[in-house]
This record gives sequence, structure tokens and C-alpha cells, in this order.
Amino acid sequence: PLERSVRASALFTALVLVAQLLLGGLVSSRGAGLACLSFPTCDGVSFVPSWSGLIGLQIVHRLNGCLLLGAFVCFAWLSRATPRVHRLAFAGVRLVLLQILVGALNVWLQLKVEVTALHTAFAASLALIVGLALREVFRGARARRASTAGATREWEAPQTA
Repeated sequence: PLERSVRASALFTALVLVAQLLLGGLVSSRGAGLACLSFPTCDGVSFVPSWSGLIGLQIVHRLNGCLLLGAFVCFAWLSRATPRVHRLAFAGVRLVLLQILVGALNVWLQLKVEVTALHTAFAASLALIVGLALREVFRGARARRASTAGATREWEAPQTA
């Protein structure tokens, strides 16, 4: 059976992804995509020159992206005994790494529309991966509970009227 840690890791990863999607929407809608003009530092010198305004929003988006990568790595590690879930979690690790690279390209190329569209497409792909992983984790748990309940009933003594 899937361990509680795998389910908890899947949920944590999903929550961090939702936060990242919200932050990405804020970065885009507030025009904070180029609040930091370099990558990986923000201003060519410091990783966190300020926590306020558009720069702060961009920094939080970058840091949460790192947290998302860590969440996917933990999820992939914890799910390695469950091949279907592990494949999805590891695909998430690869996609987050690509997403970070595309985010850096967004900065280096000054928000080229094609790169920005790719960044959005990868975000949607991550949402799909997490949705599929959650389905596997929790559908598998329900199926195991149902099969366990059925096995228990087979061992019960027959009822006499």
C-alpha cells in the first residue's frame, strides 16, 4: 500500500504548485516579469535585493519555484516503490527544471512572447502531471481499501439466520 508519506508529499507538491501558479499569474499581470533584470541573481549582484514591490514578487516567485523543485524531488523519492506514481513525479522534476530554464530565458531574452508562451505551457503541463499523480495516489488508496475490505469479509464467519 502507498505510505502516508507519499500521499502527504503529493498533497504538499500540489499545494506548492497552486501557489506557484498564483504567483506566476501575479508576476505576469502586475508586469513583474522583468523586475529582476538578471538570472540567477536579481540585479547582477544580489539574489534578494528587496522584498518589496515588484522585485519582491519576482523573488517570491523564484524561491517558490525552488521549493516546487524540492517538493517534486521528495515526491519522486518517496514514490519510487510505486512505478506509475514515481514516473509522474519524476516527470514533474524534469518539467520544473525545464520551467526554471525557460523562466531564466524569459529574463535573458527580455520576455520574448514565444518564451513566455512556453513558460505558460510548461505551467499547464505541471498542473496536468500533478492532477494525474493525485489521481493515481488517491484512486490507488481507495482501491486498496476496497480490496482489503473485501478480503476481510471473505474471512468472516457466515451469518446464520
